[in-house]
Amino acid sequence: MSRINLSLFILVIIVALMVSATYVFAANNTTNTTSINITNTLLSDPKVLITITIQFLLGLAFGYFSVKVLKYLLALLGIVILGAILSVWSIGGSIEDWLVNMGSQAKALWPIIWGFIQTLGILTIGPVTAGVIIGLIIGLLRK
Repeated sequence: MSRINLSLFILVIIVALMVSATYVFAANNTTNTTSINITNTLLSDPKVLITITIQFLLGLAFGYFSVKVLKYLLALLGIVILGAILSVWSIGGSIEDWLVNMGSQAKALWPIIWGFIQTLGILTIGPVTAGVIIGLIIGLLRK
């Protein structure tokens, strides 16, 4: 990926973070707010700056090291799935029944997962997500 594409990608991430911050801040505030007012408010508090910086760096490290261990994680996941399929087959059950059962369990967990995502909010995970994405890109480029 060229430097221009990487720069544009980082700009898009920053804009996405600002849009999410504007949405959350405007929902909590009854006055007319703009993204410039919100940016000034967020950047004037040193605790917010330090927190966002640390979250971004943690996400960056996580994304970078995730690329390095990705092939091992995929191999582990493949071994576990193959082992589960072989276990079902050796017991005499149907793989189709097992897949249907797993699908129904996933549907039952979806409301819990969705509630957890909504509870965290984009402001909580935004800097970490941006860091992970940029870390993944850096990790892929530096293979």
